[in-house]
Amino acid sequence: ELGGLVAVYVDSLNTAAVGFREQQNLISENLTINPNPVKSDFTADFKLEKPEKLTITLYDMKGGNVFYQEKNTLLPGKQTLRIDLKNLDLQSGTYILILQASNKILTAKIIFNP
Repeated sequence: ELGGLVAVYVDSLNTAAVGFREQQNLISENLTINPNPVKSDFTADFKLEKPEKLTITLYDMKGGNVFYQEKNTLLPGKQTLRIDLKNLDLQSGTYILILQASNKILTAKIIFNP
């Protein structure tokens, strides 16, 4: 549990609850990850409707927080974040990326295969 947040990832093949309480404004369809599977770094592309502060969190499938970063206020429009995983000592596997801005949450499944 993360301060009352719950993330549920849904794609065309799988539905997976990852141990977080249900969140009202889940909008996963607006987040694109490239490349995925990830070898060392990736970009997260999304759009903001208004200026927002952003938190970036990556969880393993057991719910452990393996990466956390806060971004100062980002301007409205298309955003591209580069996230580097090579120095995090991660095991190969599936991770859940959560981007949170105000009351909106974007989620994506990351396949890490260094």
